[in-house]
Amino acid sequence: MRRVVRVFHVLAGRGARCVLTALAVAAVPAVAGAAPAERGASDASLAERFQAVQRGGIVRAANAVPVPCAGGPRAARCPGPRGAAADRGSRTGVSSSAVLRLPEGSRVSHARLYWGGTLRAGARKPADAGGRVLLSARDGRATEVRADSRSRHPVSGKARGYSAAADVTRLIRRGGAGRYTVAAPPAVGRSTTAVLRGWALVVAYENHREPLRHLMLWDGHAALGTPELRRMWVWYEGLRIPADASGSLGIVAYGGDRGSGGESLAVRTGDRSFTRLHDAANPARDPLNATVTDHGRPVAGRIPASAVTTGLDADVFDLAPALRDGARRLEVRFDGAEEQHLLGAFFLQTSARH
Repeated sequence: MRRVVRVFHVLAGRGARCVLTALAVAAVPAVAGAAPAERGASDASLAERFQAVQRGGIVRAANAVPVPCAGGPRAARCPGPRGAAADRGSRTGVSSSAVLRLPEGSRVSHARLYWGGTLRAGARKPADAGGRVLLSARDGRATEVRADSRSRHPVSGKARGYSAAADVTRLIRRGGAGRYTVAAPPAVGRSTTAVLRGWALVVAYENHREPLRHLMLWDGHAALGTPELRRMWVWYEGLRIPADASGSLGIVAYGGDRGSGGESLAVRTGDRSFTRLHDAANPARDPLNATVTDHGRPVAGRIPASAVTTGLDADVFDLAPALRDGARRLEVRFDGAEEQHLLGAFFLQTSARH
């Protein structure tokens, strides 16, 4: 069996144009159930990482990381979160933690760790700068995680940021639910060229007590808001979403700033109009506003628990308003703003027909 994947490259600027290419690729076996007939993205900087139709869901744990600064984390001029978490980070590199919640009896199908930050201006940057972090589970033992995918991108002026990701399925299967800590590696000498700003752990799981769902994870390094990429979308064809279905969409992005606005996130099914996703914590015209929320509510269990997670957005939105009539086709659209953002990943889960 072969599947057709259509990839659209959309360029903004003088005479916006699109180029359609059709690629025949070997079918990716689904973990369970039937795979959607077709799927595609408007830019090659995002690609499908995981897809399944199974009883289970997708969860995530995420947090921003305290900003290291001169004088130590307790210094009066230090702008980042302070306290015990920041102090602990000084021994292994700055760190933060969050709780991964999995329903009892779940088996991890796929797990991926995403992280990003900034690169110090003017410093000589080794090729692997930002390409590794330390991941600790409940037992406190730290495991070095090396990126299997990473990218550098402009932030503002001469400043540059980075994003990275790695498969951690085996580690999370072993560690299970509970608190996870992500730390920057100890600095060599007095400083480091890469400053870790935030991370997100995204986990797809299987559980026979859960409803049957479509599960989808896309990731990459999409620099939204640049002249080359003002808008992008991802679509699926051949889904079996029933009417009045429940569902959610989660994002992992870097570079968000509260109040700047202009960007948007929208979903549509079938021939319906796009529905902009927003909630109490994330306005429709400023969803990438430096928050870690779940359906508009702050996520409990983070250390530090800053309401403003500068440099990181890891939010989960309710999809139910867009799924009232059910669907065989679903599109997700991202619109950039003058402010640049880097979209590292997004994940979907929706009810599926038996």
